[in-house]
Amino acid sequence: RTQAGASQPCWPEEGKNGEHEGRFECNLNHLESAVTGPDGQSKVMSPFFRLTYMSDRNLLRGSCLLGQLVEDGFEMEVRNGKRLRDAYVSQEAFLPETLVDADPETVDSTFFLRSTDVPRTRQSGMALFTGMYNEVNSGKLPFVKLHTMDAAKDNMLPWNAKSS
Repeated sequence: RTQAGASQPCWPEEGKNGEHEGRFECNLNHLESAVTGPDGQSKVMSPFFRLTYMSDRNLLRGSCLLGQLVEDGFEMEVRNGKRLRDAYVSQEAFLPETLVDADPETVDSTFFLRSTDVPRTRQSGMALFTGMYNEVNSGKLPFVKLHTMDAAKDNMLPWNAKSS
């Protein structure tokens, strides 16, 4: 399990004593698009949309969502992914060297990526995987599934974890 990297304050109480009185401008955002169809035959149903938080309309002054992953945190997770690549691909040959032109079934049987549905943890997982397989600009990578679930049922969230 990987914890999210550098992020903005996560709880409203963190800013109550004046320690976060400045403006928080977040340049890291992500694109979303609607797709349909089975893996390997997905059809893009909409253009890509850049998700942007409106300035001064959030709990923190500026353009950041409370707890949003920032660029430094994304870059930290990419570096972590490179370390994992060195260990599991280069040294141990446990994972494939490349995913370029890999079929979806191979990717699905090799990787199970799991995240909570919290934006910063999804982005952290994406950054970690990007560090392991930084072939994103080739245009030949298959879709990679990032598994998540409703927060009310997610056992990775502390309020849903069952103690033993």
